[in-house]
Amino acid sequence: MFDFRGAKSSTVVWLAVNAHEEKLLIEAANKRRVVHLSGKWQHGKTKGCAYVSVTAVEVQKPKFFWQR
Repeated sequence: MFDFRGAKSSTVVWLAVNAHEEKLLIEAANKRRVVHLSGKWQHGKTKGCAYVSVTAVEVQKPKFFWQR
């Protein structure tokens, strides 16, 4: 599970990912990359528990050579 905050929002969203997607997200976070996520909103068993089950992760390429 990951805690995700949007760039312009203080809202926290939990993300459930598989091992491959987890590796991509960790690498993107370490390199401060922008990612686009696709998934399905899910509700947990306990009240008030909700998360996104991620189906696709797309790491964006940097726009400038010095951002590599």
